[in-house]
Amino acid sequence: MKFLSRLLLVFLLSLTAVLIVSYYYYSNTRSFIREAHGVQEAYQLSNQLEKVLSWVIDAESGQRGYIITMDESYLTPYWKAKQALVREIDTLESLLVAYPHEAQQFAKIKPIIRERMNRLERGLELVKAEQREDAIDYIRAGWSKEAMDQIRRTMGQMIRRMGHNIQELSRQAEHSSLQTLGSVTLAVMLTFLLWLLTFIQAIVDWRNKERLAKGLAQMNDELEGKVLSRTQDLQQSEEQLRLITDALPVLISYVDAEERYRFNNKAYETWFGIPRDQHYGEKIEEVLGEDTYQIIKPYVSAVLAGQEVYYELALPYQHGGFRHVSAQYIPHFYEGKVFGYYALVQDITQQKQAEEEQIKARELAEEREAQLRLSLKAGKMGIWQLDFIQNTARHSPEHDRIFGYPEPLSDWSYEIFMKHVLPEDQALVLESFAQARQSGELDFEARIRRPKGEICWINVKGLTFFDEQRKSLSMAGIVMDVTEQKQAEAELLQAIKALELRSDELAKVNDVLDTFVYTAAHDLKAPVANMKLAVDLAQQSPELIGDNFLRIMNSSVNRLENTIGSLNEVIQVQANCDVPVKEVPLESLLEDIKKDYETQLREIGASLHQDFSKAPQITYVESYLYSILNNLISNAIKYRSEQRKLEIKMTTYPQTDAIQLIFQDNGMGMDLKKNKNALFRAFSRFASHKADGKGIGLYLVKTMVEKNGGAIEVESAPEQGTQLLYFI
Repeated sequence: MKFLSRLLLVFLLSLTAVLIVSYYYYSNTRSFIREAHGVQEAYQLSNQLEKVLSWVIDAESGQRGYIITMDESYLTPYWKAKQALVREIDTLESLLVAYPHEAQQFAKIKPIIRERMNRLERGLELVKAEQREDAIDYIRAGWSKEAMDQIRRTMGQMIRRMGHNIQELSRQAEHSSLQTLGSVTLAVMLTFLLWLLTFIQAIVDWRNKERLAKGLAQMNDELEGKVLSRTQDLQQSEEQLRLITDALPVLISYVDAEERYRFNNKAYETWFGIPRDQHYGEKIEEVLGEDTYQIIKPYVSAVLAGQEVYYELALPYQHGGFRHVSAQYIPHFYEGKVFGYYALVQDITQQKQAEEEQIKARELAEEREAQLRLSLKAGKMGIWQLDFIQNTARHSPEHDRIFGYPEPLSDWSYEIFMKHVLPEDQALVLESFAQARQSGELDFEARIRRPKGEICWINVKGLTFFDEQRKSLSMAGIVMDVTEQKQAEAELLQAIKALELRSDELAKVNDVLDTFVYTAAHDLKAPVANMKLAVDLAQQSPELIGDNFLRIMNSSVNRLENTIGSLNEVIQVQANCDVPVKEVPLESLLEDIKKDYETQLREIGASLHQDFSKAPQITYVESYLYSILNNLISNAIKYRSEQRKLEIKMTTYPQTDAIQLIFQDNGMGMDLKKNKNALFRAFSRFASHKADGKGIGLYLVKTMVEKNGGAIEVESAPEQGTQLLYFI
């Protein structure tokens, strides 16, 4: 019966093949006839193009021959060409209907042919009018040659294209003929093969029955071996997974759809004091207790409905006591259904207690510290997993929130993660992942850019899973937002640096005050002694009290006032740390200072010249700049030479990152080898029979310049004047 069925099937297939080949033969025959007709039309069109071109050339040659030789025999081809061109052009245009492109090309040169024939006619008219020289010049005009060249070129191109078309159509006709022959041959061969195979198959079938039985038995043995091997691999993977999960200090478990534990790590023994094997198959409320179960029941229902869940709660475990926990539930889908969920529960009791202690200890701290404390209290972890075999990624909602996405993302990958990492940190991240795929542990900190442009710090930790050949299969871990921690560290370092800087400044102030105490004690002896002497005289001889007594008292009081004023100036300069700067015009500032010394400069015959043209303004603290120039002019007047009139010059020059102020005078000068170290020391004075001062002028100038990042250089010699170079 089976053999007859096969015969019938072969007959039907053979009949179908014959019908298909017949149809194919008919189609190829029609194509061959159509292509042969196309070849004939192309030949006609090519011949017609050659005729038109030939008549145009004959007309040109006849007209030129007659004009040049005046032999009327040349007019015969001209008149024949003129009469034939109209007819041949009409025939050509009828053939070009099937060739739109060639018709467009001919339409472009048809007016040129007509114009050329008109010019030939015009040349003959000039000859008849006995203007033969004009006719010769007319036919030799540049347009005639260009027109004929264009006619020959265009029609030559059309003839060549027709030749190509003839070759292509001939090739297609030959191909159609070969296809027809091949299809007939193929049909005969297929029919023969079908019948031959049918009889061969009938002979082979009965031999294959026994072989099939043996093959099935062998396949069954191989399948059993593969199942056993796969079972062993799964057991090994399960052992590796258990080793990894047992090493983590968090509760990791798998709960099925009936809310029964099917996997839990060793942390369950640590938390609840019961061997973990006893938890297998037990329901949640039996392990955690009824009170805890009622609290977390809404979250369990949500994850079994297909939602990823995260929560932080304080739970009263029946065996583990009262604990603060952060928990994350991830549903397990298979073919669109939820078969259970994975749970990760972390004990954050100590963290909560530490946060509470920090809150109590820092109630009076700055706002930034309060923000950091709140950030630590509300800190969360996101879970992620990379499958290197399937090239997929899984992640928790908290993971997405850390990366700046309030709603869970449907699409995430390692490549998308790398796009969030700042370019400066990408090399570090790539190296960390590469090492983790070898060592098995991942731990790094890097910066990411969130969708809204925020830059955040993250801490990533993870573990790599390997197969027997140590090939990395997947990686899983957590990610934490440590931005506020990084900001707090940076602010702490900045505060420490500021404190160190302030300590250095206070040390300098203390040194100055120590010096001042010693100097003030020395300076106050004379005025106090004078005042005491005047008082003693007044007590012993009241009648002597008069102008002399008042002069002594006034002089002593003035010296006391100067000493105290010097201390006040030093303290003010050392204390001012954050004085604002602005653009200060030097000319107007110097004019204000010169008003204070106008009378004194005139009395001593001194001259003051300035050139601020190359740097007319300085960005500086205006009060500092006023004090610097004022002290320099005051010192120049005090320490002027008796041998010459005082001359003061001030010049400014722009530098790369500063302004150079040069102050020169021709005063007494000084020996820098002896006095350079004490020149800018507070309350240092150089002996002079006429110079008198408080000894803080140059100290204040140096302090103000250096507080603003500047520097001072000094050049001086006795009786050679002094030059000070300020870089401010």
